[in-house]
Parts: sequence; structure tokens; C-alpha cells
Amino acid sequence: GELLDLEKHVSGECLYAPELCQYGCGKYYYRYILPVHEQDECPNRPLHVIIESSQTNKKKLTELEVKYQEQEVLLSDCKTEMDTLKKNMQELKEKYKMEIREKEEQQQKMSEMEQELSVLQACTDFTVGKVPQWLIPVSHYYFPPFIRVMNSFSKYKKASSTWYFTSSS
Repeated sequence: GELLDLEKHVSGECLYAPELCQYGCGKYYYRYILPVHEQDECPNRPLHVIIESSQTNKKKLTELEVKYQEQEVLLSDCKTEMDTLKKNMQELKEKYKMEIREKEEQQQKMSEMEQELSVLQACTDFTVGKVPQWLIPVSHYYFPPFIRVMNSFSKYKKASSTWYFTSSS
């Protein structure tokens, strides 16, 4: 530190001042490390310090074991919750896929219905007397210059008692 801190260093307030072990092992340690050495490491420490250190270590070990068991329970709970979340996520994915399939099917049906509606509208136009001028009546059939056959909507080929041929192009 700074020279201004010399008084703290010499008086015993500074944690980085070296001090000699009180049990006579001859080693110097910084003040902040010395208590650990004297309680746990010094080969010359008295028996009552060793017993006290041992009891303290047993208490710490017991506390750590309890914390470990608590952590094991928490970990198990987290794994269970994670498995549940994975299952829920999978169910949501399946539901989403099914909804997309249903939407695609509905769009396909809508497209088919729009096509059928346009065919019905055309059939209605022919049967209500809106037959184009270019259709030539032959017997009870109407043959346009370009004969069109409607393959995909065979149920609409006949309107009332007259057959009409339309395009599949």
C-alpha cells in the first residue's frame, strides 16, 4: 500500500503484514492467512486446537451433506419439470402440425368450392338464357366453336334437360 498506511501495517490492522506462527513452527504468513494455518495446518498446534478444528470440520461436513441432499432434491425436481415441459412442447408441436394440416385441407376445400361455384354460375348463366351468341344450337345440344369438356366437374355437365360441353383448359 501507500506510505500513509504504514501505521496500519505496523499496528496490526493491515492484513498483508507478515506474522510468525504462534505455535513455533517457524513459518511466517500474512495476517489474513495465519488463522487458517494455525487452526488447520500447523504441525505444532496443540491437541485442543486439533479437536476443535475436527469438530468444526464435522459441523461443516454435516452442513454440506444437508445442502448436497437439498440440491439433489432440487435437481430431481428440475429434471421432472424439464421432462414435463419437453412432453408439453412435443404435444404443442403435434397440435400445431395438425392445425396446419387442417388449414391446408380447408384451403383446398375452399379452392374446390370456388371452382364448383364458378362452374355452377356458368351453368346457371346457360340455363337462364344468357347463352353466348356464338353458341350454335344443334338438336338439343349446344356446341361452341371450341368444344370444351369439363372432366373435373362431371356432376355439372347437365343442367336441367340440356347438356353443355365446356373447357377443362
